[in-house]
Amino acid sequence: DKWRSDQIEKQFKVSNFREATSGEKELYGNDRMLEALEESWNGKDLQVLLKDVRNHVDGFVGDEPQFDDLTMLALKINEEDEI
Repeated sequence: DKWRSDQIEKQFKVSNFREATSGEKELYGNDRMLEALEESWNGKDLQVLLKDVRNHVDGFVGDEPQFDDLTMLALKINEEDEI
């Protein structure tokens, strides 16, 4: 399954990841976030997804100092389950 930008807001909450900045002063942005999600998503393990996305961001930023916190929250929604 492919991730869409609206899914980032609905199922994957991030804070300050898109603003992460490379040594060339380029922002990480939505496109890279979607790329990281698509590369990492296995449909099941959210802990692996979170770790992989963080590694993707770290690879982009390189040795640049971090100027803000990075926060992620992933939720798995089981639509067939009833409450």
